[in-house]
Amino acid sequence: MRLTGAVQAEAHLLGTLTKPAGKIQLSAQGAGIERQIYLDDLTATIDVSGAQNSAINADVLVRGVRANLASADKGAQLKVSTELKPAETKLSEQKKSTKMPLVAEQLNLSIKGSRDAHLIELNAQLDAARQLVLSASGGIKSAAGKGLGWSGQLVRLNLSGKQDLKLLSPMQI
Repeated sequence: MRLTGAVQAEAHLLGTLTKPAGKIQLSAQGAGIERQIYLDDLTATIDVSGAQNSAINADVLVRGVRANLASADKGAQLKVSTELKPAETKLSEQKKSTKMPLVAEQLNLSIKGSRDAHLIELNAQLDAARQLVLSASGGIKSAAGKGLGWSGQLVRLNLSGKQDLKLLSPMQI
């Protein structure tokens, strides 16, 4: 399995594994796993403060999600060859992959709030006729002997298009 595309990242990481903190800015063009998944363009900003119930904010925008779900190889080993430069990692170059079917035209993911209580919103324009909207609320909790985990509820799930799907009431996760 080969990684493709170009990734630029700047990260300032602080804290511990159980209470991570920092800021990450990431952009990628043509990033993917060869013959599996391909992202035309990705930009992300993630900001997590280090205090006990600190702020957590993330915004991710992905344009052009392509996937070859039929040929997914679950047992494959990942081999990465990279050329490291300051603030930039270049993966194997590949021109825009139009051979894989377009799964989503655009995805917007937003996480706003604090570690203990935040809102996660996903808006995906799958194609001209189909849209997926998802909202979840919850928080990061520490479970005895199990480390960190997320606990909350799925508040909204709407899939519109040829056949509509809608969550009628919130669902505990």
